[in-house]
Amino acid sequence: ARELALAFVLQLLLFAVLKGKSYYVSAGWAPLLAAAGPALQRFGPREVYQVYTRYTVRGPATALIAVTSAALLPLILPILPPAGLARYQELLGMRPTQMEHVKLGALPQHLADMFGWQELHDAVAEAAPQIPAGAQAAVYTQNYGEAGALELFGSSGLPVISGHNSYFLWGAPHDLSALLIVGGRPTDHLKSFEKCREVAREREAQWAMPYERSRVIWLCLRPRAPMEVLWPRSKHYE
Repeated sequence: ARELALAFVLQLLLFAVLKGKSYYVSAGWAPLLAAAGPALQRFGPREVYQVYTRYTVRGPATALIAVTSAALLPLILPILPPAGLARYQELLGMRPTQMEHVKLGALPQHLADMFGWQELHDAVAEAAPQIPAGAQAAVYTQNYGEAGALELFGSSGLPVISGHNSYFLWGAPHDLSALLIVGGRPTDHLKSFEKCREVAREREAQWAMPYERSRVIWLCLRPRAPMEVLWPRSKHYE
């Protein structure tokens, strides 16, 4: 199993140099834990206890781990209400960790990403009735988070498509004549459609990521080219 350990260390160094996100290496723990299992089976509870007492100062070490874990847990799991977490961060003198090149709000991104999805669903529900009768339509989102939220909360019966990451590989209906687009700039949308207008806007979601608040829902009609031509232009891997 030494190759697994070496590969994990090299992976850590690689992502550190490339400034990758911390969770990119999370899958690497699985083979390490599996490889360690047989080794641990050779030790009984007494041997494990002896190793623990040899390399740690039991009382202080256990207390330190318990205290620091408890203090940091609200920054990882949604234990506190949003306003309480914001105050707690200020008390600790900490700010949310920058995981992407985007503006942050009051909450860490992994917690802020839990907000704003109901507002998105409601805005799409408000926009959907304004699609012309008989039009073949779908909802286009800027990223997989928005797409996944609409898949979960509902998209007024419309297919959900996105050019972001794996959603691009799943394609889009070929006969689209209308598209509800979440966010983005109308000048960009008009490169692919002859007509675009604002048909809804999300309610403000205070604790969501800043770039996912109060987004406009655009209704775009009359594609300038077949979807087979337009769809490859939507691809963006981030």
